[in-house]
Amino acid sequence: MAAVTDTAALRRRAAQALALYAGFWLLALALVAALLLVPYLDFAYRGSPSVGGLLALAAAARIAWGLVPRWETFTPPGAVLPPEHAAALLATAAELARSSALPMPHDVYLVPQANAFVGERRLKMGIVRREFMGIGLGLLAVLDVEGLRTVIAHELGHRRSGDVSLGPWVYRTRRALSVATERLGEGSILHLPFLWYTRWFLRLSAVVSRQQELAADAHAAHVVSAAHAARALEVVGRDGALWNVYWTQEVLPVIEAGFYPPVLDGFSRFVASAHARGVLPDATVRVAGDEADTHPPDHERIAALGSPASPAPGPPALSLVRNPEALVEVVVRGLFANPALVRIIDEPLRGGDPQVPVLVRVRWDEVGQRVWLPRWRADLGPWAERLGRSCLEELPELLASPSRRAVLFVARGPRVLSPMAEARRHRDLLAFALGVHLAAAGWQVSTSPGEPLLFVRGGESIDVRAVVNGTEWTDWRERLAGWLAPQGD
Repeated sequence: MAAVTDTAALRRRAAQALALYAGFWLLALALVAALLLVPYLDFAYRGSPSVGGLLALAAAARIAWGLVPRWETFTPPGAVLPPEHAAALLATAAELARSSALPMPHDVYLVPQANAFVGERRLKMGIVRREFMGIGLGLLAVLDVEGLRTVIAHELGHRRSGDVSLGPWVYRTRRALSVATERLGEGSILHLPFLWYTRWFLRLSAVVSRQQELAADAHAAHVVSAAHAARALEVVGRDGALWNVYWTQEVLPVIEAGFYPPVLDGFSRFVASAHARGVLPDATVRVAGDEADTHPPDHERIAALGSPASPAPGPPALSLVRNPEALVEVVVRGLFANPALVRIIDEPLRGGDPQVPVLVRVRWDEVGQRVWLPRWRADLGPWAERLGRSCLEELPELLASPSRRAVLFVARGPRVLSPMAEARRHRDLLAFALGVHLAAAGWQVSTSPGEPLLFVRGGESIDVRAVVNGTEWTDWRERLAGWLAPQGD
């Protein structure tokens, strides 16, 4: 426990955080004072302001305005973890808090990502502190019980080391620097000192943050075990990354379209697809090259734990939850401004209150037809009429000619995408158009989490993205005519 309770180390970290925070304000005040000196000298020696003095005064006012603190209200990071569904999970967290000689956090939030964190909010004029913890649904989906215990112990290690109190100082400095740089604008040289300080600050504060992570790992190893802590790092680095991609690319679009998919079942399919296609993320993807990274590379963290042998997986972390599906529903409801109003139903409503969010349950084999195909139609928008059959017949020529695509997809307003991104967008729209025409010809949409969206008819299937990104265009018009012919012709 020496690495966790070292008072001298804690004092050094506190001094570093305070020095960095003070350094930002000294820089800002020195710049304002230097600029104000110009109009002062004008009045002192000339009796009237010069153009340069007025410009310096305006610059000082601009910097001062950019530094004015804005009051930020606390926004809950997720839904409160319901005791009726997660009594065993909360009891596990309480037991780990006792082992860490800490009180249980006042609030435990459930968030969607494969992530965990601790923090504190201030009440009653900023004097009374209320500590909270966040636990990710993604962690429950990928870790076993002992792995989850090490993650919770790691976060409690941050509390024990005082990182929760130091963290806001570092956060405030980062926030103040980013706000000042943004408000002063890249078109003005006024932002350059803050930009330089920001880069230096990120490198220096990252060293402190990495030390904090290693100390929290040591605490988790002491409270649970080094072997389970190391295995948790490997699993979160691989399967946790998969969960975050799955949640962002598969689940959220379905929810945004007004549907409620079977989330946990979908993740099992997503993982199976990733294994089958060999696209598992590298658990050691975090490298030491980024000086501003607040976490050490996973292999360094595992080495600091002694590189213990990985234990066999135990019971899944979801076994600590009475009803995992109910917990998923809590997370999904938490995505809305008023979770209590959200209705989850089996069939679409006719009429109803438009102010009440409604999610319709949907199977994953229905998602292509009910979610992605309507989304593609919406994305085509103003180009839908242009991308008719005659346009698709010229698909090889369009893909080979940026100038022809530029005429077809003439931009409304200034260009906001790079040429490469614009080319990708054009390919997407052409794929969407081909898919919409295939659906009109009787092809059915088939997909599953992690799998490409296919159009299926009879014994044939078409991946429209693969078609558009392919290079084989022999007899293209004949093939297209066969695809778009009505079924039975």
